[in-house]
Amino acid sequence: MAFKDKSIAMQSLVRAAAPYGKNLGQDQVACALCNKPALTFKDELSKKEFGISGMCQDCQDAFFVEE
Repeated sequence: MAFKDKSIAMQSLVRAAAPYGKNLGQDQVACALCNKPALTFKDELSKKEFGISGMCQDCQDAFFVEE
């Protein structure tokens, strides 16, 4: 989802994170947690999650542990 298509609240959150070193640019390609490139995902659900949380596949795998 393009930055301009995000809600006003989400745009504000993205802008607020910028001073803290997060690379949450207008069409981000870096992970919000580790700041590494987030270019490949294992499935469409993971890609959609990146659009929501900004987490790369590695960070998603570490965060969403299935038991």
